[in-house]
Amino acid sequence: MTGIVRRVFRSGYGFIRAEDHTDFFFHVNDVEDFLTLAQDDRVVFEALVPQPERGPRAVQVGLLAGGAE
Repeated sequence: MTGIVRRVFRSGYGFIRAEDHTDFFFHVNDVEDFLTLAQDDRVVFEALVPQPERGPRAVQVGLLAGGAE
């Protein structure tokens, strides 16, 4: 899947808005290079299956070539 980083919290988590407008939570451990990730970056990720009780979660998050919108 692909999406746009909507929020990044330096405490180690953030949120991605997928192309279908679903919001996904992500944790620092699921990002290839968390320190370079910024709001509005374009990313590729996998949706965690089964979906956690708290809502959609993104794993294997990486920057797409071109970065921000």
